[in-house]
Amino acid sequence: MMSLHYLAKKDEWEVAGMGENPQRKSIYEIKLNGSRGEEDILSKYKGKVTLLTNTTGHCGNAPQFGILEDLYQKYKDRGFEVLAVPTNDFCGPGVTYGMYEQGITHAMMSEDYAREEWDVTYGFSDIVVSVPFRDEEKDDPNKTPHELYMNLNPDMEASPMYGNFEKFLIDRSGKVVWRLPNFVLLNFGYEGGYCDSPEVELSRLMEKIEELLDEPWDGESYTYEP
Repeated sequence: MMSLHYLAKKDEWEVAGMGENPQRKSIYEIKLNGSRGEEDILSKYKGKVTLLTNTTGHCGNAPQFGILEDLYQKYKDRGFEVLAVPTNDFCGPGVTYGMYEQGITHAMMSEDYAREEWDVTYGFSDIVVSVPFRDEEKDDPNKTPHELYMNLNPDMEASPMYGNFEKFLIDRSGKVVWRLPNFVLLNFGYEGGYCDSPEVELSRLMEKIEELLDEPWDGESYTYEP
């Protein structure tokens, strides 16, 4: 299957690329706490269609907080969820702004910003690591990606993440079925020639969400079959 790449053209990243390392476990079976310490929050999403995205505080991609809230409000009564997963992996001068310039230290920094600035109501997880350590950080155990991202993006070298708001669409069984790079839904991706206009991409995403919501589900979880 074709791997995703940050600068791939649209027809190369539309399908979730998992390379030679497929998803090994249902996303809803992975242990992950909520931003306020709630335990095992992913299990509560089983049987729903979920859009999961990495977040931080104020950054150039932050308008997507509001876009995803609109999607959540449109489809939540049909079994659609959005889950924001705060990370400190894509933060720094020129990337994040103001009090977030040096990064975030806990999940509530991302959640408070999103609720205050974008009026979001969807859920937030605890802060996690989403990308592998760099060479100079090999001795830092805090830079080992969380199990969630080992399954969302198991082929990390071939399909790297490059920013906040990498979006993964997950079906009712916990299988990752679609991935949208961080620039999708914003004008700069369109202006750079890497995706269609935000309106077209949003329409395409809504069609996929509706397709997954309408699909029959047998109540079983995704299982890896080598």
